[in-house]
Amino acid sequence: MNDWIKTGIFGAVAGALIGAALLTRPRTKDPEAFKEEGKPLFPAFTDPLAVKSMEVTEYDEIKGRPRPFKVELKNGAWVIPSHHDYPADAAERLKKTAGQAIDLRKDSLRTDRASDHESLGVVDPLDQSAKGTKGRGKRIVLRDALGHVLADFILGDEIKDREMRYVRLPGQKWVYAVKTKAEFSARFSDWIETDFLKIETHEIRRLRFDLYRVEEKTGGVVPVDQFLVEKGEDYKWKIDGKDEANDAAVSDLTTALDKLAIVGVRPKPAGLTADLKVAKGAVLSFDTVVSLMERGFFLWLKARKQMVTYDVLQTMVEEQARRLKLPENVELEVASNDGEFDVITEKGVVYTLRFGEVAAGEGEDLSAGKEEAPKDPKKKEKKEPAKGTENRYVLITVRFDVKWVPPPKADPRPERAEPSDPDPARDWDSYRALLEKRQREDEEWEKRAEETMKQRKEEWDRKVKDGEKAALELNKRFGNWYYVISGESYAKLHVGRKELMKK
Repeated sequence: MNDWIKTGIFGAVAGALIGAALLTRPRTKDPEAFKEEGKPLFPAFTDPLAVKSMEVTEYDEIKGRPRPFKVELKNGAWVIPSHHDYPADAAERLKKTAGQAIDLRKDSLRTDRASDHESLGVVDPLDQSAKGTKGRGKRIVLRDALGHVLADFILGDEIKDREMRYVRLPGQKWVYAVKTKAEFSARFSDWIETDFLKIETHEIRRLRFDLYRVEEKTGGVVPVDQFLVEKGEDYKWKIDGKDEANDAAVSDLTTALDKLAIVGVRPKPAGLTADLKVAKGAVLSFDTVVSLMERGFFLWLKARKQMVTYDVLQTMVEEQARRLKLPENVELEVASNDGEFDVITEKGVVYTLRFGEVAAGEGEDLSAGKEEAPKDPKKKEKKEPAKGTENRYVLITVRFDVKWVPPPKADPRPERAEPSDPDPARDWDSYRALLEKRQREDEEWEKRAEETMKQRKEEWDRKVKDGEKAALELNKRFGNWYYVISGESYAKLHVGRKELMKK
């Protein structure tokens, strides 16, 4: 390679480096801006525990509007206001998020030109004067208990090959490169309890299926199948106590229960108790019952064995008040249009899952739903879910049933393993000593047996108490809501006898 070629190569490389430097250098005319470099974004914000609310606003480019998400401490509990105040598992996560906000520093000034905001992804999603939908960042606002702002910033694009993001303070033109890995999630699923059912697969002993279909026109219920899948003492699963089950298929089902995650929530209509019965003296509105129907759940007149369909509903409504006139001494429960099944644990805790209608929508429309007036069920349109996703409404109740907790049993008295008794006529002393020995042994055994039985009874009482407490807490947790689960979860849970039989 001659000197002319070498000189040309070096010149080209130098030109490229100069060009890159020009493109990446801070674009600012204000030398004062550089004085802020290295300083905290929020110097007065030092205590992560002071944060009592966080609002993250993203921009929905398809709908052309901001999409806010908020987590806040309300009446001593963390909730998600955008999702009907659903309980949030937020304390530790928000503490970590707040700590990440405290750590933000103005590491490197990038520009003070508003014209650069779009290319850096720091356009305020709440700025109605901004044109177009491109370049919108994520706005994060942290507040204390009094509503005072602790931190307020716009998180922009990631900087390629560096653990940095573009950040801008609202109302300012300056944009900084800030070292951070923080995501400041606005996903509903990131802020709720991940162990949804709080069930351990090894504790599941029975799965009781009641598959039926609701005939909305006639108000009847068409049975499809009923069967029990039970784990024996040998840990083998059997169907109805005789047919051997496919252990792998049952394992897939119990694993799906353990990993069940929700993709949406809706508040349960007023007037229904946690166990999905109509509260005594409750007054149900017409709209409440229609709302249930739209989601695939129906009131069941237990004594009359009749479903409250739209036609039946019309005969029970006081037109002026638009409320149900419930029959005297008629027990009302809730049935679902796609059957139900019980999950029974060794602790006596019984979960009942009722499967309802397909839940259409995506994003916040799916996770939180829309507040719409109930429609006439006779004129309801068939909801078409997005291709490949048939999310389902599910109602969950939990109860304790003591019959699934076996009571303690006493140990049988052991047989004596001794030689034949001596002849009392020939050896009275030996015979008497043997009787005294046996009496002492019997007394000692009875004492040990009594102590053992006492311990077992105390253990059984504790299990019953723990089971009752667990069922009460779970039912309280599930009682105000019905849920939306993914189509994938529904397919794994809504199975029949054929899928669980050993082939």
